[in-house]
Amino acid sequence: MTDTPIIQGNILLGDTPIEVGSPEWFAWLDDPATKSFSYEKDAFTRFLARKRETKSGSGTWSAHKKVKGEVRVLGLGSTSDLTKEALESIVEEISTPDVDHWERFKATRSKPSLGQGLYKPAKEEKRITQRQDANSDELEKLRAELKSKDEAIAQLQSQLKAVKVERNKLSQEATGLFKANQELGKDARESKALVDAYREQWQAEVNELVEKLEVKDKVITSLQTEKTQLQAQLAEYRTEASAPKPQWQRVGTLTLAQKEMAERLGKATTTLWRNHPRFPEYSQGKDPEVKAWQWDESAKAYYEVIQEGV
Repeated sequence: MTDTPIIQGNILLGDTPIEVGSPEWFAWLDDPATKSFSYEKDAFTRFLARKRETKSGSGTWSAHKKVKGEVRVLGLGSTSDLTKEALESIVEEISTPDVDHWERFKATRSKPSLGQGLYKPAKEEKRITQRQDANSDELEKLRAELKSKDEAIAQLQSQLKAVKVERNKLSQEATGLFKANQELGKDARESKALVDAYREQWQAEVNELVEKLEVKDKVITSLQTEKTQLQAQLAEYRTEASAPKPQWQRVGTLTLAQKEMAERLGKATTTLWRNHPRFPEYSQGKDPEVKAWQWDESAKAYYEVIQEGV
């Protein structure tokens, strides 16, 4: 693909520069190899010229320029119409950013004046119009798609904002729960320490009570044993008391003191029994000589006795 020839300052650039409007210029335009050129006044004021071959063998030219997304097309006429003055005028008009001015200028050029071929070819205009319509439809589709994507992005941004708000809320709740858990943990530890202290104190008191109860149980057992013994003695005493009492009479003059009687009978003490009505029988059963003895309270001594009638 060859590079498009460029015209700057009304000079066709190349190995052999050609001035616009010179005989060499028109000869170059009529050359079948010449298909297009770029006419540039400056970086923004320029257009692309294209040649369309006709059945007669001659060519007609049209100018093309894209301004604000719209492709502008203007018929330039035949080779002889591409003068220096015509090109300078066309490049200014087709490059203007004023859309209304361009439309008015294009309207004045839509029909050829007498002796001029500067009009837009019908087929070229139709093709450009169709292309513009297609581009317009495609642009509308792209705009609709862009709008849909913008709406989707806005929705996602709204959802993201809601998620961030919810996340911040959950973060605050988590922080509060963490602090509350720390406080509860602290209270729980303090409560456990207090409960442990009370438990130790209660256990010590319970152990002390158990020991006291064990001592009391022993005392109660001992008292119950003594009670049983006393009840047995009382029953025996009542039995003996209800039985006919033998009559005793003193014999001899021998008397024994309390200690002597205890040693004679082999008992540590006989104090509880010495006033008992059955003491003579009791002492007779313990005495080594089978003698019976009776206590004399006035003399504070024991004396030997025998049953009457024996």
